[in-house]
Amino acid sequence: MRPIFGLLFGLLLAVAARAEDDYPSRPIRIIVPYPPGGVTDLVGRIVASGLSEKLNQTVVVENKAGANGIVGSSAFLHTKADGYTLLIGGFGSHLIPPLVNSNYPFKTDDFALLATFAEFANVMSVSAELPVKNVQDFIAYAKANPGKLNFGSTGIGASDYMTAELFMQATGTKMVNVPYKGGPEALQGLQSGQVHVAFENMPPSLGLVKAGAVKALAVTSEHRLEQLPDVPTMIESGVPDFRVTSWVGVFGLPSMPQDVVRKLDQAMTELGKDPAVVDRFKKIGFEMAYRNLDQSKTFLQGEIDRWRKVVDVANIRIK
Repeated sequence: MRPIFGLLFGLLLAVAARAEDDYPSRPIRIIVPYPPGGVTDLVGRIVASGLSEKLNQTVVVENKAGANGIVGSSAFLHTKADGYTLLIGGFGSHLIPPLVNSNYPFKTDDFALLATFAEFANVMSVSAELPVKNVQDFIAYAKANPGKLNFGSTGIGASDYMTAELFMQATGTKMVNVPYKGGPEALQGLQSGQVHVAFENMPPSLGLVKAGAVKALAVTSEHRLEQLPDVPTMIESGVPDFRVTSWVGVFGLPSMPQDVVRKLDQAMTELGKDPAVVDRFKKIGFEMAYRNLDQSKTFLQGEIDRWRKVVDVANIRIK
């Protein structure tokens, strides 16, 4: 009987190895933990379409929305680590929440960041009535009126909130948070003068800035944006090393087979260099920010270290 068991065991190993060699031999599913039409969903659909072409296999998007990304992310963690289920996520769903909430149902390192694809900056905008023309004017005004200025945000831990906290730490200013249900509502509050400043994502800010309804003082990207070429960066405005972007990428499970990881890395690298894909991202208001597997690991650790410091200094906690 022992030789038979040995033969069967060898066959099983051969089948497993063949399965990895043939990857992907069946459709791949990409979970988007948000509803259709949002930022994360748009990235997921571009990635799915591109991977389908590069891997010569069907790649489908499955929206599992709920609890600000928790439902879909938790479902992903219970899938098999075989590379046939991937996850789209990023700054607002998988980096910041675990840092500010010790009771969050997962940690960032429960996921393996395979690649980043897109990012968008925030825009520091002020109400039209505020008597400032640039970032340095704003800093001087804020210091002359400590605690009297407020900023609109979409809540503790959100990209706009974290940007405001980083700005206050970098400039020695003090402001009061006024939370809103979403970015458009925060911008409406800015436009009406309910709040003095907002650090909202570029896509929803663009229309109001171009219409002159709010004044854009700076963008938080490393370089000026094509959509707002006359608006300086924070670094140009005299705030050293100030760079904030909300990024979106593809996650796998840490225990995925390395052969599968390598094949995905190769396919996504081809995708990240594809001019047609770059153009698709730009057309919907994103900056292409492709990082491969190794670059993503380094990038993510840097993000964790930087934002953990911001969280600890400001004692940002959600209970």
